[in-house]
Amino acid sequence: MPFSVVGFGESEDRSGVPTAISPFAGDTISDVSGDELRISSIQNPSIAWLYTKSSAAGYPVNDWKLSSPEIAAVPLLGTGGDSVGSDTYFGTQISPVQIDTRLFPSGYGMTNSSPLTATMEEDDEAGVAHTCSMVLGVVNQGEQVQYNDGYARVDYYNRITGFSGNVTVNQWESYSCTSSGLTFNSLPDELVRIVNTRVEMANGTAYRWAFPGGSSSRPGGLISNSNLSKTPEINNFPTRPFRAITEHPQIEVVGSTAETILSVEIAYQRV
Repeated sequence: MPFSVVGFGESEDRSGVPTAISPFAGDTISDVSGDELRISSIQNPSIAWLYTKSSAAGYPVNDWKLSSPEIAAVPLLGTGGDSVGSDTYFGTQISPVQIDTRLFPSGYGMTNSSPLTATMEEDDEAGVAHTCSMVLGVVNQGEQVQYNDGYARVDYYNRITGFSGNVTVNQWESYSCTSSGLTFNSLPDELVRIVNTRVEMANGTAYRWAFPGGSSSRPGGLISNSNLSKTPEINNFPTRPFRAITEHPQIEVVGSTAETILSVEIAYQRV
């Protein structure tokens, strides 16, 4: 089942006015042109969930719109969103997910050649640029995003630290999870799948897994901004099987500040 995380993110002083948000740069599975995003890697993309976020604590998203030519008359609209720092108070979050239709994803008539556009506006801090982001979990039309909701069998658990190299703001960056400079639990090189992930970055937005062999599927979820926050619900999903060492996927992350990953926690299940 193809399942990918894609999205939009742009830094700007919006002065309280909704503006167009450019897609995340460095996306190797989608076509990006100006402010348009085409989810070309999935034949008939359907939206399983949608998440919005502002990069500034205390300045949450006020309204957002996702549109394409097929839904221009009735675009997807919302009046809420998250902000960096909202998950620092004992696991509370303002608005973890704006749309959650994992069991009944809808394509709204869109195709993989449809140019998606997003506009957003958050509380204004005059003269200061904030990053507004919109993250989409996308599957093929007619499919569901399976998720375990915290009750999957876990055979191995890893907490990986020691990452180096900052992300470029609003751009997907790839990191190895098995390089020699990292601290992690050594696993047997047997067939496993990931059933849950928690990624922590102070100003991170989203993550996704990139499997070897050029797969266009990039399953992923949301990044936690504090060690006090719980794992967002939409991060619980099973990936495709892989060998734990020789085939371990790389992790791709995107954030609103030039920083590196603090930690990646992974729950594995033997296949």
